[in-house]
Amino acid sequence: MAHLLIVELPGGNDVDIMRAAIERGDTFSFLTADLAHYQRQPLVSAVLEMAQRIITLPGFDYDEVQGEVLALHKRWPIEALLCLVDKRLLDAARLAQALGLPHIRPETARLLRDPAALHHQLAEQGLDQAEAAPATRAAMLSHPLQQLQLQRHGQLIGCDTFSVNGRHHLLGVNEKQSFASPYAPTASVAIRGGCFTPNQGQYAEIERFVFARLDALGFDWGAAHTELMLTEAGLRLVAVNGRLVGAKLPRLLSYALGYSVHEALVDVHLGQWPAAALAQQDQARPMQVAVVRWLAAAHEGELRRIDLPEQATALFPGLRCVEMLKRSGDALRPPQENADRIGYVMVSAATRVDAERVAERYLAASRIVMADEVLDPLAMAGAEPSWPSAAPGRLLQ
Repeated sequence: MAHLLIVELPGGNDVDIMRAAIERGDTFSFLTADLAHYQRQPLVSAVLEMAQRIITLPGFDYDEVQGEVLALHKRWPIEALLCLVDKRLLDAARLAQALGLPHIRPETARLLRDPAALHHQLAEQGLDQAEAAPATRAAMLSHPLQQLQLQRHGQLIGCDTFSVNGRHHLLGVNEKQSFASPYAPTASVAIRGGCFTPNQGQYAEIERFVFARLDALGFDWGAAHTELMLTEAGLRLVAVNGRLVGAKLPRLLSYALGYSVHEALVDVHLGQWPAAALAQQDQARPMQVAVVRWLAAAHEGELRRIDLPEQATALFPGLRCVEMLKRSGDALRPPQENADRIGYVMVSAATRVDAERVAERYLAASRIVMADEVLDPLAMAGAEPSWPSAAPGRLLQ
């Protein structure tokens, strides 16, 4: 049983890393600048009650933070430090260095937080832009990215990796797609969904591209989420983040890989290759493709409720997770940014086509009801939906 120090929560509400620690039988302490934010959320607050200790420092002055953490370490030795929040990455790296724990170095964290410095570092080593030649790119597209429909500027993909003492492992590739912008004939910045395909040896060119940049940045320990643009000229780097993918999407990875990536990340920060991942490989268990799709409003208005379909196994095979983030009374608008999205559904299946079909069916069977919408009971009673009636309207509190 290990004692973990967790620094803030991604999205301000994602307790999956804490739940993973509990599932492993580990204990955890929590470091934050704003405990009240988390305590206002009942589900988050309930998990925080299981913390060994909570350190709250509103100003997050580093010297003060280090003093409190070292005092905690003296009383209950900290064996791993985990931070999945970009803005605390440098502080976490400095704390891990002071504690002698496996983590990326502060100088690497500084580069990841400074895009200009990051690209300058890569440019000095000739790694800043595209590397894949057209012939190589064609080979890359043959499988499994052959279905990608390149947009005008290319296809955005995300690559999640684990690194242990400078040795990298690509978990898989997530193809991302944006909503169509309601205000312009181009895609918006809001992500409509993604398709995560586990790495089973088919991504050699992507591995080479990503690993070379991680090495050039001195990234030697922890999780990284690297975003790339697949263009006609080859791969181009968009960003390198010193954490897992955000927006609760580590769940998507777990569904596809067959093990908890959060539990695996704890192993990484304990200085070892993830036991769950190695066990999964030893069992030769077939991996799946996992898909996420987001629900969004077609027009502006105030949310009254969301009617979700019954989760019938026969109609929605492989349905793994449904979460609605907006609540009754929230203002909605067509998606211009990720914060405008209402909720998501995650599905896993043996093939991408099967997973996407189920996810799209679920969204099609869901209904967003606005406050100004006039409901006609007679018309509704006479309607014959192509999908089973949604469960009774749930007023989201």
